[in-house]
Amino acid sequence: MVGKVFKYDGLSAVLLCSYNLLMVTNMEQSKKDAGTIAALMKRLKETRLPRAKRLLDKVNGGDTLSDSDIRFLKSVYADSRNNQPLVKRHPEYHGLISRFLDLYTEIITRGLENEKVE
Repeated sequence: MVGKVFKYDGLSAVLLCSYNLLMVTNMEQSKKDAGTIAALMKRLKETRLPRAKRLLDKVNGGDTLSDSDIRFLKSVYADSRNNQPLVKRHPEYHGLISRFLDLYTEIITRGLENEKVE
């Protein structure tokens, strides 16, 4: 009987330690995520959105995308791929991200249409 209690207590201790480690890891990940999200939101507000608006105005005016514009859009795409794990952990941002992806898709589509016209 004592052996069974000891094994159970040992298993409980292992489970408790694993749970505590998981909780600490999750807390550390949450802090890291919060910092990353804050930095991404700042970049979105200060850099990405203003440039996307300028690009949309440009293609809506009939212009094509320059090499610099295309590099920018490729970097946005690469960043979105790199941040997929973060996005999966934070579904509360899916709507915002979806709207920005729609905006970039519209820019690319209109830019391609303008190239066909020239």
